[in-house]
Amino acid sequence: MSSARALLAGALAAVGLALVVAAPGPPERREGATVAHAAVLQPWYTALAEADRAPATVVVMGDSVSEGYGLGEDLSVRWVSRLQDALRGQGATSDCPTGPSGFHGTTSLVPAWYAAPTLPDARTTGQVREIGTVGPGGRALVLGPGATVSWRVSASEVAVGYRTGPAGGDLEITADGQETLAGRRVVTQDPVDERRVWHSQSQDLDERTWTVRNLSTDRTVTVTDLTPFRGDRDRCVHVVDASHSGISARSVSERVEYIRDSLSMNPDLLVVPLGFNDARAGQTPDELRESLRTIVATSRRMGYEGPVLLVSWHAPPPAFFDRSWSGYREALRSMSEEDGVAYVDAGAAMPPVVGAPRGVYLDALHPGRAGQVIIAETLTRVLTPPGPVLPVPSTTR
Repeated sequence: MSSARALLAGALAAVGLALVVAAPGPPERREGATVAHAAVLQPWYTALAEADRAPATVVVMGDSVSEGYGLGEDLSVRWVSRLQDALRGQGATSDCPTGPSGFHGTTSLVPAWYAAPTLPDARTTGQVREIGTVGPGGRALVLGPGATVSWRVSASEVAVGYRTGPAGGDLEITADGQETLAGRRVVTQDPVDERRVWHSQSQDLDERTWTVRNLSTDRTVTVTDLTPFRGDRDRCVHVVDASHSGISARSVSERVEYIRDSLSMNPDLLVVPLGFNDARAGQTPDELRESLRTIVATSRRMGYEGPVLLVSWHAPPPAFFDRSWSGYREALRSMSEEDGVAYVDAGAAMPPVVGAPRGVYLDALHPGRAGQVIIAETLTRVLTPPGPVLPVPSTTR
């Protein structure tokens, strides 16, 4: 199998990032980031090399840093979108579509609602209720009788996620108000509670309004997400946003269906960048480690056999948390040895919050647009096999 990569230049050189993917054992550190137990990532490298023939999917189960808190309407500037574009530019998948598209610029999964109040939500009518325990990233909507949720997206086809259950109603899916053959009536009543997916037919790439309506008069339906595609559903790299602003590792570890629905995206790699909200809540580093172990163990019990990458972010200013952030980083790093997961200290590539160049941070916890670029470039280094890599495409800077 060939892996094609070229020189990482431009902004990456400007911030002095360098990362060597290490063999199992002590983490190796270069100027920017540190990665430990990287041999765990080998199945992902294989999936990436074969992404010209089958989808290679990364599911990011994080918090507000990953969901994009504070970044506004343009979702293409988030690091998850930038990372997808950068990984698509490597070798065999360089012909995969990149750049802003989909919903407000993103072709990643779009939830029924964003937990970050700064991000653009789908439009709704009628009686709707947000729930945070199901759907990828725990961002589902319960639609009352006659209620709707709509996304305006640029795509050639879409996938709509919904939940089944014994009391589920019937839903209808339309494009620009027109019936779709397969979406005239989708029955969600089923003895099994789970996330399922409806796929549209492929059409010309265009902007359309996709609407899900509850046809039932006395039952609810639960809609979890929509994913836009540009002829790339069955191939290319897909970086899936399954994050939830404000959530902690402890909360995720207690929400079994949250984890199950995130894994229903069929990841080749599960990225777990959690910990800030545990530290804010006063959880100790040991408690964070146990919560993450529960998430990993639950994922394994559900049948996920792929690699797990833990990610730690930058250190907030001194005394921001009750305890030093370094203790939490060490808790994550130690898991790479004890639990067979990979770990990267992405925060090592970030400048200190105090005195950082304008645009790197929005506040003590959340990266700005410039910070999103640094994160995407750091993770691009980690998620491509050893050697030079292409930079994050300038079309999404």
